[in-house]
Amino acid sequence: MKRRITAVVMLLGLTVAACGTSFDADLMVAIESRWMCDVQRSSYDDLADVDGELERRLAGNGVSMETYSAFKDALMDDIELRTQVLEAYEAYCAG
Repeated sequence: MKRRITAVVMLLGLTVAACGTSFDADLMVAIESRWMCDVQRSSYDDLADVDGELERRLAGNGVSMETYSAFKDALMDDIELRTQVLEAYEAYCAG
């Protein structure tokens, strides 16, 4: 019985490691679509100011940079997720 539990625990650990950081797709789509629009409408004196604004926005939504990076990585392979961001971006920027 003990070996069986150990095997299940190891399998769960491997599954989590393979999946990487998870994220709330709806929240991340909302953040990214608004960020893409807002950053284009703004002026920054320095590139660090852009990074700082992004970090403040993420923190204000309870999102870590690690989670944001995982979301951005997921965009590379997920056409549906990219489409969701584009549609939300267009709706937000049109307003």
